[in-house]
Amino acid sequence: MFLGDTMKRTELLAPAGDFECLKAAIWAGADAVYLGGASFGARKFATNFNDDEMIEAINYAHLYGVKVYVTLNTLIYDEEVTAFLAYAKFLHQNNVDAVIMQDLGMIDLVHQTFPNLEIHASTQMHIHSIDGVRFAKDLGVKRVVMAREVEVETLKKIKQEIDMPLEVFIHGALCVSYSGQCLMSSLIGGRSGNRGACTQCCRMFYTLFDEDKKIDDGYLLSMKDLNVSFYLKQLLDLNIDSLKIEGRMKSASYVYIIVSLYRKLIDAYYNNEKMILTDDEYKEVMLAFNRQFTSGFVFSETNANIVSSFRPNHQGLEIGKVIAVDKNKVQIKLVDNIHRFDGIRIIGKKDIGFNLNIIYKDNKQVDSAKKGDIVTVLSNANVEKNSIVVKTTDYLLNKKVESKLKENKKIPIDGKITLKKTGIVTLALNDQNNYIEVSKKIAELAKNAPMSKEQIVKQITKLGDTIYTFNKLEVEMSNNLFINIKALNELRREAISALNNKRLYKLTYTESTYDSQIDSINITHEVSALISNEEDLKKITIPIDYYIVDNLELLKQLPDSIYKLPRVFVENQIATDIQTLATELGNLYKYKSKLTDFSLNVTNSYSVFFLHKLGVEKVTLSYELNENQTKNMVETFYNRYGVYPNLEIIIYGHEEAMISKYNILKKYHLKKAILENNQKMRFLVKQKNDNMVIYNNKLRDINNYKHWGVTNFRINLDGE
Repeated sequence: MFLGDTMKRTELLAPAGDFECLKAAIWAGADAVYLGGASFGARKFATNFNDDEMIEAINYAHLYGVKVYVTLNTLIYDEEVTAFLAYAKFLHQNNVDAVIMQDLGMIDLVHQTFPNLEIHASTQMHIHSIDGVRFAKDLGVKRVVMAREVEVETLKKIKQEIDMPLEVFIHGALCVSYSGQCLMSSLIGGRSGNRGACTQCCRMFYTLFDEDKKIDDGYLLSMKDLNVSFYLKQLLDLNIDSLKIEGRMKSASYVYIIVSLYRKLIDAYYNNEKMILTDDEYKEVMLAFNRQFTSGFVFSETNANIVSSFRPNHQGLEIGKVIAVDKNKVQIKLVDNIHRFDGIRIIGKKDIGFNLNIIYKDNKQVDSAKKGDIVTVLSNANVEKNSIVVKTTDYLLNKKVESKLKENKKIPIDGKITLKKTGIVTLALNDQNNYIEVSKKIAELAKNAPMSKEQIVKQITKLGDTIYTFNKLEVEMSNNLFINIKALNELRREAISALNNKRLYKLTYTESTYDSQIDSINITHEVSALISNEEDLKKITIPIDYYIVDNLELLKQLPDSIYKLPRVFVENQIATDIQTLATELGNLYKYKSKLTDFSLNVTNSYSVFFLHKLGVEKVTLSYELNENQTKNMVETFYNRYGVYPNLEIIIYGHEEAMISKYNILKKYHLKKAILENNQKMRFLVKQKNDNMVIYNNKLRDINNYKHWGVTNFRINLDGE
């Protein structure tokens, strides 16, 4: 039996928005892929996979030794739970390796119902601290996809102190907000990012004001793309369990280029070779897609360098400069190579993009030109002299990738066939991880010419359209034997089928019972107010049962208040014996808070139940629930658990639409500011605990709150 490499290596995890991208990821060397079904995934507008395609994708990937993780990482409403659970069951029965989830209640429900189905905590869960990871572990999660803002030193500490696999993003688009904490698309555009339908408000054009003074304009919230290729060794040294590439909305070509280059770097690390991309390889990364690159907050990128305010889309690769314009003829001095059918963009007062169908050099039509050449191209639009020219698509690169994807990737196997005088023929196959033997009595003494080793090798190695190719085939045989060709072919087919079955491993499916028992819940009827300063006290004109404060100085002045813990946890910031409002999962683990805030994204009765079981006495509901959904939740909770929940809704205030580690106030040295979009909507920007908070421009003011079926209400004055 042949033994494979048993050393545990960091997984390279690739996106697959459709089947072509799945193949591209596998061809390029991914160890695992993540993909979405028709519903419940945070990329609603990717092509995704229907049920039949999902089964095919899981089997296809498993044949190639690639794991499959399926995204179930949206927030779920009560009316969707039955379908959600049925889909989780479908995935479990069809051997998915893990599901990626965000919703607290659904994680608890799925973990209890399907205890053998591995759950990964989505980055949408906003886990960014050691206590958040501890919480996830207690919840039954088997891997945490860390927030993209977590720095390498924090990752190192978590790996040292907790036995929990970590997944870290290494390449692709960045959200400006902490994932799972952005309500901007939902509140402004009516499409929830937490439900997979983000409108990408952060990629829009904004003007920044200090009161009425214009400070700057541009795509002020548009993050550069993440690229840690130069720092990859640091993550590999930490033994991070999985390195993740973003891009389920990207093309198969993009997936192939990015995955293959990271595969090269990771393999070089484990082979003790230099982890270097050539200039041409890095250009491929640029051409695949870039909004300019950043190493991200994981490697302490500064506020000044992490945003690309110039444009929010693909920036391509600079290839020249316009040196002359004569009507429709544009003369370009090249700083890089071009080829006919490349896509270019000329950047002036107005961008002009087109394919290079015709290129002239020295008044002759050519197929290509090199760095240093002066070429002429044709454009019907007005082009300005000195404009920068970038290449956005590369014809030769695309052709190369297309050619690679047309090839059939083969798995090298070793084999040994033994032919004995007894007539027993045994074919053993090994793929370095799986070993099979198939034996049949198909040999007989030769009446005429015996079968040669060469004939046996020729027949057994005819693997046709299977995924295998022989690395070596050993033949051990007695003399003077003959085998019918048909029988030998059948032996080969049975052996290949047996190896396929080994590779198409079956995960143990188990279904259990959901525990819906809970002690009585104390129902309160209270009104609270969140305040940020003493001035806020003067604005309150209704009776208040208690105050919530969001800074420690105010807590000293109002010692009976509830302290709203930071949404981005700061270790050892406060004592654990004060009353707190939990805003993120690490808070719940460390402070055992009895109250929770809207930012825990509670949208269904299962999440409420889970938090009550945990000891939370009052649960604040998500802003993303309307009146009917809230009433339905209360009714559903009572029907399932036999008691009513103790809930709170925020009835007044400007919602926190976004919280970000990127701080535009620090970048421009402002205390607070206004962001204005193209629709003249103006958004207050404040700083909290070094993070930027953007507030909704519209005032939340619910007048019929007593009809929502909830007994506790809050007014928020921090966004005034």
